[in-house]
This record gives sequence, C-alpha cells and structure tokens, in this order.
Amino acid sequence: MKILLVSSQSAISGANKSMCVLAEHLQLYGCDVTIALRKHGDIINEIEARNLKYIVLKNYAWTVPLNRNNINKTNIGKYCGNILAKQKIKRYLKKEKFDIVHNNSISSFLIAKCAEELKIPTIWHFREFLEEDHHLTFFKLYNPEKIINKGVAGIAISKSILSKYSVKYKLPIHMIYNGIEYADFWCEREILQNDPIILAVIGRVCEGKNQFEIVKALSLLHNKGIKNIELHIIGNKEEHSDYYKSIISYLNGTGACIKDRVYFDGVISDIERKYREIDVVVVPSVAEAFGRVAVEAMYSGCYVIGANTAGTSEVLDERYSTKYELGNIAELGRVLESIIDNRKEYRIKAKESQKYAINTFSAERNAELIYELYKNLLSDCENQK
Repeated sequence: MKILLVSSQSAISGANKSMCVLAEHLQLYGCDVTIALRKHGDIINEIEARNLKYIVLKNYAWTVPLNRNNINKTNIGKYCGNILAKQKIKRYLKKEKFDIVHNNSISSFLIAKCAEELKIPTIWHFREFLEEDHHLTFFKLYNPEKIINKGVAGIAISKSILSKYSVKYKLPIHMIYNGIEYADFWCEREILQNDPIILAVIGRVCEGKNQFEIVKALSLLHNKGIKNIELHIIGNKEEHSDYYKSIISYLNGTGACIKDRVYFDGVISDIERKYREIDVVVVPSVAEAFGRVAVEAMYSGCYVIGANTAGTSEVLDERYSTKYELGNIAELGRVLESIIDNRKEYRIKAKESQKYAINTFSAERNAELIYELYKNLLSDCENQK
C-alpha cells in the first residue's frame, strides 16, 4: 500500500510530530510512506531522524487570519501561486501512483485537491479548531466544502473535533485519537517531593493557550501566603504581541509579588527531558483540538490539571487528573492548594495516569486503527469499480 502523507506546515508542531509517528508505524504494516511538505523547514530534521522519505512540493495554505480575509496583494499572490503549482503536483502524483493521499490537516489543500482530480482516494485529517484556537479561516476565494466533501473519509482527533466538522462536511468522519509515542517521555519518578513545586504550562504564548490564567492563580495563592510554587511558561513568545505584553505588564504591576517565580523559558528542543523536572502541568487552553501536551505530561509522570474544554476535557480522566472551569481562577487556585496539602494522594494519581495514557493514546493503537481504515476504504473503492 503506497501512502502520501501531506503536511500543512514545515515547522515542528504537534500535528507534524503525530504525522511522523504515524508514518513510522505504518511502515511496520508494510506501507510505502512518503511525506509531502509545502516548503523546507525544521520538521525535516524529525523526518530524517526517523529515516522517512519526503518530498517538497511548493504550495500555499488556503487559510488566512480572521481579520485579514480580504482581497489583498498577499492573499491573491498565494492564490495565483497555487494555480501555477498544480501541474507540477499532478505530474508527481501520476508518476508515483499512490493508493491513498492522506491530508494531515485541513489548513492546506492543494495536494489533496490534485489527488481528488486524479481520482486518488483522499483522506482529510481534522486536527484543529481553526477559528477558535488558531484564529484562522479559509480565504474567501476558495470553496472548502466542495473540495473536502470529495474525500473518501475524514479522521477527527477528538469527539469535540468530530462534533464540529461532521455537521459542516458530508464525507464520513471517523474519530481516532492521536497516537503519541510514550517511550520518549516515560520515566519512573516521585513528583511533589521538594519545594518549590515546579508548575508548567506548555505551548505558544497566546490567548488561545491562556497562560495568563495560571499567572493570576499563582498571584492569588501568594496573597494567601502560599509561596512555594515556581511557574515555567514554555513555548514560543512573540514579545511584540499584545497578549505577551499584558502578562508582563501584570507582573510589573499587580502581580509583582510573583515576578521572580515566573519564568518564560521559550521553546525547549528537548522537551522530553524538561518534563522530568516538572511536578504539575496545567493545560488552560480555550479550545484544544486534542491535548497532546496533557498526554505527554501524563506519560512523563506529571500531575495534570486542565480546563474543562474541548479536547482537554476528553483526554483527562478525573480519576487521575483534575479539570477546572475555564476562567475560574479561584477554582484553579484551590486545586493547586489541594495538591500542596495532599502530595501523596496526587503522586499516586499521577502514576495511575501514566498507565491510563498508554492504554488510551499509544501510537501503536492509532496506527492500527488508521491502517484498518485504509484497507476498508481501498476495498470499498475497488468494489465500486
């Protein structure tokens, strides 16, 4: 079975990591897998480290920021660039004769569209809340419903994603949770042993990831005399963004009392090692499509707290983790206070969450389900000839 996995971006991201892991495991089923990139980027290091094949087929995403969905020079230039790129992409697809083209994200479309025009079965992987999380939408000159509905199937990475897109699109969408390799993260350790307790939130610094909520909760605890928590904000920060500036302004003003205990660590390449230094990971996101950070944290033995929203709510099992109401800073503070006062209880829960995560979100299980979907779809296509 010859598969083309199509990436929407060339940076190292959760979606691209999942794609690489899937490609590696599909090879164990005898699949001949190639990854298609829109341009060169950091993800190539990950691809080459796993000895995977890839090709760069230049094209442009069809998504734009919500506030820039207008006819301007940049958007028109990319639109025209996609028109010019079609013939090269089609020539490649005809030459390679793929059995399935699997579009790893709905943020890009051109390779999938070319495959559909060539009657190659195409799968769309629904991985993101475009508007809610990324503040993106489709450029107005495109017709996503018409293109996506020509796919033979879709894959949603959570029930929340399935709920959104199954209403919007007519193709059959299957819910298959992301697969995350646990070997890179797994470690045996005892958390909550020392002071200060190391708290972390991981993800790009933006409104959707909602780091400000944790900063305010930490300040609230300080005012109650609880000062043995250190917060690490891990992820890309745009120092000129209004959101980042608002957090800094708070730490220089109302929250000055905790300023020396809040660290902006930026992007950490060996995040697997960093997890092992963390006691508690908080996922306060407004709308996570899945919740990769929560799973990685559970694999690593951290205790996880998450906002009761979208994919985060699905990933966390309240027997082993804690959910709180998004925006309820007082409740988040109470959860952190409980952890400080009942360390042994939460240490045991963190160990149980490791077992739960492996049984539920393993890369092996994900690849097995997707491979079975491939076989069934190809069988259906053959029967329809």
